[in-house]
Amino acid sequence: MGGQWIGPRRQQPHIWRAVERFGLSTHPQRYAGRRVLDLGLPGMQPVYYCSDIPSGLGFVALLVTQIFLWWVNFNAYVRVKGRLFTRPAATSTLVKFMGFLRWVPVKESQKVAPLALACTLVRGVFGVEAEQLSWPHFLRYVSSAGGVERLATIRNGFQETVLDDGAQQICTRLLEEIESCGGRVYTNECVSQCELMESTCPSKCDEVVLHTVASSGVCKKWRAARVVFAVPPTKKAKIHFLGLPKHLRLQAEATLSVQRRRSMGCIIKSVVCYEAAFWLEAGFSGEVICAPTQKAPVFNIYDHTQSGSPKLVCFINGDFAQFWSGEHKRERRKQAVLAQLGSLFGESALTPDDYLEKDWVADYYTGGCPVGCFHPEISDEEIDMLCTPIGPIFWAGTETAESCQGFMSGAVQSGERAARQILQSFVQDERPCYGNIKGRG
Repeated sequence: MGGQWIGPRRQQPHIWRAVERFGLSTHPQRYAGRRVLDLGLPGMQPVYYCSDIPSGLGFVALLVTQIFLWWVNFNAYVRVKGRLFTRPAATSTLVKFMGFLRWVPVKESQKVAPLALACTLVRGVFGVEAEQLSWPHFLRYVSSAGGVERLATIRNGFQETVLDDGAQQICTRLLEEIESCGGRVYTNECVSQCELMESTCPSKCDEVVLHTVASSGVCKKWRAARVVFAVPPTKKAKIHFLGLPKHLRLQAEATLSVQRRRSMGCIIKSVVCYEAAFWLEAGFSGEVICAPTQKAPVFNIYDHTQSGSPKLVCFINGDFAQFWSGEHKRERRKQAVLAQLGSLFGESALTPDDYLEKDWVADYYTGGCPVGCFHPEISDEEIDMLCTPIGPIFWAGTETAESCQGFMSGAVQSGERAARQILQSFVQDERPCYGNIKGRG
């Protein structure tokens, strides 16, 4: 019920190394067959197409969309990756989209579909609406992906391959490796406070003391020479940092100020199981992208058939995920999803063999998914702070990744980067801390 897609090896090498290391199986995401695109625009009917391009939108709309993609990629490459010209302005992604389209010399009516497609991309990738997302953050995301097309397509994109039996296998295998090396993993332990304790002994490093509260209500203290925070930004912002010396305190306050102006994307994921893949028999690929409404909240759908077991995976994204979130709406939510599937694929969709869902908006430990999103007032300079260590405190998590930000491969890459930073900090530390650290296991 969590992450399921990975991109090609050349695009996402970090996660592929983990997949191959643990011998996990994969299969290609199905995209052959008729796809459905319904932008919900007045006077525009749903578009049915079989190629990578929704040809039913018309030549001019497609041309404007392609120019728009080139413009986004140019900004991501030049302003973010190349650091040329001025940095991107602190504003919303929607404002920049509309500002660009004002300069395109076509009729206003021919700009409506390209703008709707652009907002659809943001809603699908980030789980928020375009007016809620920082423009500098959007460009960094595109830059780390290697182009906006990788975020929007299945073939040669970040949804090209599905992990059989889910991504949780990677966590389980890593847990087994840690325990086989004598390490321990504690779950359901929320960090409430992080305190830096200056050592009075010259032969020892300064220590970090973490205060945690278990789900049972038991409070504990943990001591470490270094600590890495890889939790979602919304959880990171709730941790109290104490005991930092003045030169670190100012940096920490600035970093945490940025973290607090971040929110998680909103997605509710459903997997609907059937006896037969009636959508494939009717010539559909199973892929649907549509403008959600109060009665039809599903934003996109994909074929999720595995090992001969027909399934559809459905997503409610953005504002509608916030509206439909909550345990008390579970049954109504299910009926709304099934009714929408029935309107798309016929009466066979109304009677599934099984229905599973995960309300990620209500998840206590993440507060949403798939990624932390910056609000429009955040500047590009402020985003730079998120990877900079604060003394013995280091940052990881997919939001801090240099490549494939927001994806599992980015999470792995950020962990490797944080590990290198920690090892380098030990090398630079003149005091003999190694034996002390090793002794703690």
